[in-house]
Formats: sequence, structure tokens, C-alpha cells
Amino acid sequence: MDRDTSTDRQRQEVTGLRTSSGYLKWLPGQTWRVTYSMYIPSSLKATTTFTHIMQMKQPGTGSSPIVVQSLRRVNGAQTIELQLPISGTLIGRTSLDPLHDTWTDVDFQIKVGDGSSGSVRWILKSGGTTLIDKSRSGVDTFLADRVRPKWGIYRSLGDTSGSLQDCHLLLRNLRGYQLV
Repeated sequence: MDRDTSTDRQRQEVTGLRTSSGYLKWLPGQTWRVTYSMYIPSSLKATTTFTHIMQMKQPGTGSSPIVVQSLRRVNGAQTIELQLPISGTLIGRTSLDPLHDTWTDVDFQIKVGDGSSGSVRWILKSGGTTLIDKSRSGVDTFLADRVRPKWGIYRSLGDTSGSLQDCHLLLRNLRGYQLV
């Protein structure tokens, strides 16, 4: 679990894809696919600031996220989205309401690439129904060193919608694959 000394945010995250010899290294030119199921209770709401539930980052303190899956209020509506925050590229967004209090399957794929050599694909399914299937190529998905995935709740305490309350996020069947 990461520890954060900032008093303006809450962070309960875990990093994944470890082996007995350490973390798997996601490097430029590699394509990785991660699949899992998540349960978002209705107590975990979208916010007006940031609530990330998955991030791809460069390891180390002070680095910006490369990819974020976030719960965000847009014109008052609760949404879930995938974004590349460094470039401000929104990959896709859909309503969060049908995902509350149910298991949702996530299928995320990233080609690690610097400049315009990266790509991402993001699929959400619930009860066998595809809610969103969006992809983008020609994007930057690398900063330096390697890419590290993280899951959990990382959110700002500056929300103005009254959405912050005690909550949790459940994950199961987490699998990571390097595509060759």
C-alpha cells in the first residue's frame, strides 16, 4: 500500500503484477492486458475533483499518472472514465449509475510507447452487456523507467458535491498478460 502524507487527499491503493523476484516491468514496445472484476458500492461516488480507481504510473514519488480510470461528476452526473492526464486525452466515459452495487468486468490493454507510439483499449462489461469499448492509438503512454499499475481509491478531499463518505472498492480475478 502506498502512503501519502498529503492532507488534501485520501489514498488506499495497492500495486499489482508482482512475482517472487519483484515487479513485472512494463517497458516501451511491450503490450500488456489486465482483466479483473470490480464491485463499486453506491457509497463510492463520483466527485467534482478526482477519484481514481486505477492508475498507470512511472514509479517514484512526484511522477504524474500516465493513465487513470476515474469516477468523475460531469454536469452533476456520475461517470466513470479513462483518461491520459498528461495530454488531457479522454479515451471514454460512461454513466457510473449502472455499475453501482454490481460486479463489472474490466478489460484494459496498453501498449507502452513514448511520444505517439503508445495505445490503450478500455472495455467495461456488466452482466454480459458491453457498456463501453474505446481505444486510442498514437498516444504517449510512457514517461521514464517503466509503467507500474495501481488499483484502489485515490481521491481528493476537496469535493464540493457532498459525495465523500466511507466506502470501499472490491477487486477479484485480477490477471495480467504480456501480449507477444
